Amino acid sequence: MDLRSVVDELYGGTREDFTAERDERVKRARSAGDKELAKQIAGLRKPTMAAWLVNRLAREHHDQLVELTEVGEKLRTAHQQLAGDDLRALSRQRHELVDGLLARARKLGQVSDSVAREVTETLAAATSDAEAAEVVLGGCLSTALDPYAGESWLTAAAVAPAPRAPDREAEKRREAEARKAREAEKAAAEAASKEAERQAARRAAELDRLRRRAETAQAAADEAERELADAERTLRQATKAADAARRRAESARAKADDARRAVTDRESES
Repeated sequence: MDLRSVVDELYGGTREDFTAERDERVKRARSAGDKELAKQIAGLRKPTMAAWLVNRLAREHHDQLVELTEVGEKLRTAHQQLAGDDLRALSRQRHELVDGLLARARKLGQVSDSVAREVTETLAAATSDAEAAEVVLGGCLSTALDPYAGESWLTAAAVAPAPRAPDREAEKRREAEARKAREAEKAAAEAASKEAERQAARRAAELDRLRRRAETAQAAADEAERELADAERTLRQATKAADAARRRAESARAKADDARRAVTDRESES
């Protein structure tokens, strides 16, 4: 029995049984006369709910978790190269992978909003830092990771077999990588915002064009209605004039007929 195997067994088991299983291994180490190992095992902390869920993801959905860390590495490279299109595409891919892993975590146990947030932050840390990615993939977390906490994410990992002195240069590199990742995400968000503004401007221009067309069509319809009304009025007037002329013609014909009859009657009398 060694510390590495014990860590893997405990953090890969059920959270409810962690304390009992840990204490059992402490007893076994003491019985074997290995007081140092017993002390190290006794110092292992029970994982928080978020850490336990991420540990389960590392074991049951390892491929998806590896894909997420690979996207994180590509994001860091794209940021260094100032590749805007790649940053936007990779940021979308990262969000999709995180959402997918979070959905799988929800199926593993009760996940409150705070636990979901910690799981998301831990997955984000795995994309922001290569060493954090290695720890997450190892599946032996005791607490959630903070992607913006610099060195503090390291303390969330399970106890290592041997302590190591702080590496100031490594800390600076990690902080720089985390800062670059934040800047990359900010740049991607700003680019997406500008694109949304451009699309909004295009939609507004198109709406204005359609509105002007509608106004022009309405004006033409109004003018056509006025012309129709004028034509109908002219037609009514012409109809009235024709009727009056017809009546005058009929009256004239009647008078002419009367005159002819009068002439005929006079001629007959003569």
